[in-house]
Amino acid sequence: MSKQVKLKFKKLLKKADFVQADLEYHNELLPEAKLEFAQAIGQILDSLSPEDQQIIDEHKQKSFQEMVDQLQQEGKEEEEEEISGPPSESTEVRMKDEEMEDADEEEEEANGSKTKKLKKLFYKIADLTHPDKAIARGTSKPEARRLESIFRKAKEAYNDLNWYILYSIAIDLGLSVEDPTPDTLEWIEDDIRLTMGKIAEVGNLVVWVWYTGDNNRRNMAIASYLKQTFDYTWTPTLDPIDAS
Repeated sequence: MSKQVKLKFKKLLKKADFVQADLEYHNELLPEAKLEFAQAIGQILDSLSPEDQQIIDEHKQKSFQEMVDQLQQEGKEEEEEEISGPPSESTEVRMKDEEMEDADEEEEEANGSKTKKLKKLFYKIADLTHPDKAIARGTSKPEARRLESIFRKAKEAYNDLNWYILYSIAIDLGLSVEDPTPDTLEWIEDDIRLTMGKIAEVGNLVVWVWYTGDNNRRNMAIASYLKQTFDYTWTPTLDPIDAS
């Protein structure tokens, strides 16, 4: 392993540690954010005039009927498909399917090395943490539950092709891991981008904007939610509704 690869690997691990901690921070606070936001919305709805509450109730009924109509329409379409049978496959459809298969094969070849490495690392972790194997070894119930939690985290990382998390778990378990390579550096960078994308998804949620924002952003988030959900234009009072 060259000095350059070694130092860059160390740098990327620190960055991956940070973004993973940031994702855990968002995920752990999100349920609380949803609860407090729901309480704030409830307070606002309760404070509306009877006329405004009727407007929202009418919108709820309309939305519910639209959902029912859509489900009924989908049911009719499924019945018609069953009666008429599956549509014949055109040459164009077959060509598109073949193109997709070729693309999938090329992607599998490109990710072959990474997939094999991930599978090997995951199997090492699973050999120590799988619930059945832990029970077979006579592991205590508290330790078995801890190992099962690690196994689930490793399985999720394996499904996401997240090399960094599997590597971190293996290190924590004292398992031997291969020295990093230039390919490994690319995998960690992919993992960092994936994690940052998940953080952005939470950060863009209306509940999160409200939960972390100042009074103005909270009012904007509530107004946006009420408009999108109930088609109701809400004007904040002098003091913003606060569930805290």
